[in-house]
Amino acid sequence: MDYQTYRDTFLKLYYSGVNKVNLNIELSDEETEIYLKLAKFHSLEMVLYEAYKINNIKISPEFNKLHQQLLYKHVTQIAELNEISNHLSLNKIYHLPLKGSVLYAYYTDPSLRTMADLDILIQEKDLNKAGEVLKEIGYSVEQIGGNHDVYYKKPFMNIELHRQMISQDYNTSKVFANIWDKIDLSNYHCKLTNEDFFIYIILHAGKHFLLGGAGLRFLMDLYFYLLKEKNLDFAYINQKLEEIGYDTFTKIFIDIETKLFNGNFNFNEDELFILDYLIKSGTYGTYEHSAAIGIENEKEKIGKGKTKFFFKRVFPSYSTMARMYPKLAKHKILLPYYYIKRIFKVIFKSKTYKEQLRSINNVEEKDLQVVKKIQNITKLRSINE
Repeated sequence: MDYQTYRDTFLKLYYSGVNKVNLNIELSDEETEIYLKLAKFHSLEMVLYEAYKINNIKISPEFNKLHQQLLYKHVTQIAELNEISNHLSLNKIYHLPLKGSVLYAYYTDPSLRTMADLDILIQEKDLNKAGEVLKEIGYSVEQIGGNHDVYYKKPFMNIELHRQMISQDYNTSKVFANIWDKIDLSNYHCKLTNEDFFIYIILHAGKHFLLGGAGLRFLMDLYFYLLKEKNLDFAYINQKLEEIGYDTFTKIFIDIETKLFNGNFNFNEDELFILDYLIKSGTYGTYEHSAAIGIENEKEKIGKGKTKFFFKRVFPSYSTMARMYPKLAKHKILLPYYYIKRIFKVIFKSKTYKEQLRSINNVEEKDLQVVKKIQNITKLRSINE
């Protein structure tokens, strides 16, 4: 199967599963497994299941089992989200659900929107108190520090309690820097205005896009949100997006999702280039894309760019280190110690960093050309500028 057929067929399956429209697509048993692998890469298994079902494509016992597992996970996550919100409210803790914890409710079939974890914004002063609430209902601490604290409950519940909507390391953090001043605090379970949440969807996707690539699921989030919120104040939205240079990026992605989910597959050259990049990015981006973006942004010869990007990965700025290791915030003199600790983790313990470093080494000039074209199309260059 050539790549174009592979891409075009998956996009039609995507449209078919989201809208539950029979396109009379036929696949061999081998092809059903190929597209399932891609759907897993993009966290779109539930969408593909609907596409297979409505097009009368054979569903393997393994896929049926996966579907049941994901359905159970979805129901459990929603029940847990409600329980957590109730307990936080009883303890008079203001909390703002983010990302998929809000988006799933916009879907005509909420089970289509899978979630790896539940994200909740908490005021800094209440983070420890919120953590104690989670522990009281069966969660254990996985990580404290960084942009969010992580809590876990068997078999799969991951909760991220965020300090900021967007990490201070990123240039877009200023958009929501004082968000608690804008939120209606008449209820402990808080929500953003529809316009601010739309901007947040865009900026969160943009973060992934600039760090390693955003996947196809983002298009579905946009589609269902705009399908329901038909009276958004786009004068306000466009002004905010133009201020931070995200207006072109937003227009391109709205154009792509509008075409895709209306069954119009006549994409122009730039749109197809973006779609190809998304397909190769997976849900949250890849180490390969991240390395190519980082090296390209150094604007050096590829060898020197690799070296500079490598050192930035191993030795982050003090502000980043202080969020990773909270003790540093009060004891900056300990920075050399924590750099040594981080090096030990990177070199000897972290499989993730070993894969990232391998990806840096494998970047070629053609990968940088892809990044350049993506940046030229979207007008986005770096999350840190």
